[in-house]
Amino acid sequence: MMQLEGLLAMTNEIKERKVAEVSCIYVISAKAWAIIFVLAVVFSLIFFSSYDLMARRRSGKSDYIRPGKTFNMPSLGLKGKLIRDAKAAPIASIDERILTQKRSDGKINKITAFFPEDLWLRDQIAGTWKHPLCTISIYRMTLPPPADLATMCTLNGRNYVLKASYEEWEKGIDDSSLEWSDENISKWLQYMCKKKFEASPKIIKKGARNATTRRFMAVNDAQTDFCYVVTSALSPKTPFLFRYEFISDTANKKNLKVMLQSLTSMTFSKAKEVKDSSKRKKLATKHSSKRKKGGVERSQEYLDSKSAVIDSIKNMRNWWYVETDNFIMVANIKSQATAKALALNLERSDRTFDFRM
Repeated sequence: MMQLEGLLAMTNEIKERKVAEVSCIYVISAKAWAIIFVLAVVFSLIFFSSYDLMARRRSGKSDYIRPGKTFNMPSLGLKGKLIRDAKAAPIASIDERILTQKRSDGKINKITAFFPEDLWLRDQIAGTWKHPLCTISIYRMTLPPPADLATMCTLNGRNYVLKASYEEWEKGIDDSSLEWSDENISKWLQYMCKKKFEASPKIIKKGARNATTRRFMAVNDAQTDFCYVVTSALSPKTPFLFRYEFISDTANKKNLKVMLQSLTSMTFSKAKEVKDSSKRKKLATKHSSKRKKGGVERSQEYLDSKSAVIDSIKNMRNWWYVETDNFIMVANIKSQATAKALALNLERSDRTFDFRM
C-alpha cells in the first residue's frame, strides 16, 4: 500500500514539473514574440524612414536648402553664391495688348500698348532662380515706380500705355538726383511686391561684403518673404535688392542660416561692359531659302518682340535663343538637333495653319 502511495506521489510530482516546464516555455515564447514584434516595428520604421529620405532625394524634395556654387554677373559687377539646385528661370513676358484704330480712309492702324509695371521690372531685374522651397530674385534698383503716364486703355483693372510714353518718362529720370532713403525704398518695394513694408529697416551687421545691408520687413508676411537691400560703396546710387521667398513653413532656422550665407557671399566690383551673353542660333529652313538674299524684312513689332525675348534670358547660364523666319524660341537644352527639329516643325505648322491670323 505504501509503495502504491509512493508511486502516486512520484507521478503527481512529475506532472507538476511538466506543467511548470510547459508554463515556463509559454512565458519564454511570449517574451520572445514580444521582443520580435518590437524589433520588427523598429526596423520597419527605420526602413520606411530611409526609403522616404531616399525618395525625397531622388525627387529633389527636401525640407532643407544647401549652399550653391558661385555665380558671376560681370555686367553688374556682382558675384556670389545662391542655393544648390536652384534653376534659373526666364523673366516673365511683358503684358501687351494690340489695339486697333480705324482711320478716316477706312484703313486700320494697329497700336501696341504695354503694362508699364512689366516694362519697369524688365529694366531692373537681374535674374530669378527657382528652388522647390525658395525663389531668389535679384534686382538692380535704378528707377522709381512709374507715374503720370498717359493711359491708352484699361483692361481688367490694368492701365496700358505706349512704349514711347514709358521711354520718355524713363529718360526724364535724373539718376544723380535719385535718393534711396528708407521711405523711398519702402515705397519701391510696396510697388514691386504688392504688399506693404515697414519704413524702418533692420541693419544686418553681417551682410554682404563692403556694403550696407538692410532688411525691410513685409507687414504680416515677415516669415516667408525676406527682402534685403544692399548698397555697395562702389555704386551708392544703385542699390541691389536680394529677395528670398520661401514657401509656407520652410523658413526654419537651418534654411535661414543658408540664406544668410548666400547673402554674405555677395561681393561687388566695377561693372564691365559685356556683349550679349545669350548665344544665338540661326537655323536655316526650307522656307527661308525662298526669301531674298538680303534677308527677311522685319517689322518694328517683330524687333521689339525679339528684344523682349532676348532680355528674358539675360544673365542666365546655358540659355540661348533660336531664331527662324517667323519664330524666336528660348531654350537650355544641349541637343541642337532637337532644337532644329522643333524649329522646322514650327515653320511647317505656320505655313499650314498660319498662326498669325
